[in-house]
Amino acid sequence: MSRGNCVIILLGAGWAMFGADWQEDSLSNAGISLERRIEQAAPSSRFGIVNQALGCVEVWPEDPQRYADSVNTAFMTLWKYGVSNRTEAQQLEQKCVLSALGNADRISAATELRLAVRLQANVFSASPSDSEETRSKLASVFHAWRRMEQETKSDFNFADRPTENVSPPRKGFERGEVRFAGMDPAYVKDPSTRAEYEAAIEKNQAKAAEYNRQSALRNMKEPFIRHAEGFILSAIRSGAVTEAEVSSNLNLVQDDKARERVLAKVIALRH
Repeated sequence: MSRGNCVIILLGAGWAMFGADWQEDSLSNAGISLERRIEQAAPSSRFGIVNQALGCVEVWPEDPQRYADSVNTAFMTLWKYGVSNRTEAQQLEQKCVLSALGNADRISAATELRLAVRLQANVFSASPSDSEETRSKLASVFHAWRRMEQETKSDFNFADRPTENVSPPRKGFERGEVRFAGMDPAYVKDPSTRAEYEAAIEKNQAKAAEYNRQSALRNMKEPFIRHAEGFILSAIRSGAVTEAEVSSNLNLVQDDKARERVLAKVIALRH
């Protein structure tokens, strides 16, 4: 069977990108994915399924990306299908998201952004009100914001798209040999031509990965900033953080327009 070299280009826009998790969930029970288990369960049982699944991930923190993806997938699915004990589920979500973001530098920027928009200033993991938790969340929001800006390439050329299927070199043919775009390199008989083809495939895959990453970051930017703005204003209104704390973090934001817009709304809270 040919393994080919097809690449997948992820296209998405706006808020929908936060829910587009392209990594298959690996937390399963008897071959049934976590999403399917949540979907098939009664609303009264869904909280217990998520709580058990996220609480028994033995690979955490050895595989923080897997855990972070699982947290995002679990709660995206839970809120989609509904849950009876909503308050407990909200508290668990805040706890798991904070746990996943505790290793933010070991997960992708896109995953970090997806998790950061799940943070709420007025919902806590345990106690009714916790100023320290709000500060921790604020730090996570600004960490995600700064990372988004650092990893986004403003001059990235989206018109230069990766190839869906790389064509093998048209040289070094042996008699009767047939070649086509996307074919398995193993079927290229000439060793030097095969090596050249494999290198081209690897280069195209890296190009596709970066294309997808930059596309995700670009599409997430405005929805994330809107969420960050709402979180910041709610946190200040609650009294958990001060205007000075927020301003010191906003000063590190590179986007002048976004920084000034949020800062103006923060100042307006004085009146």
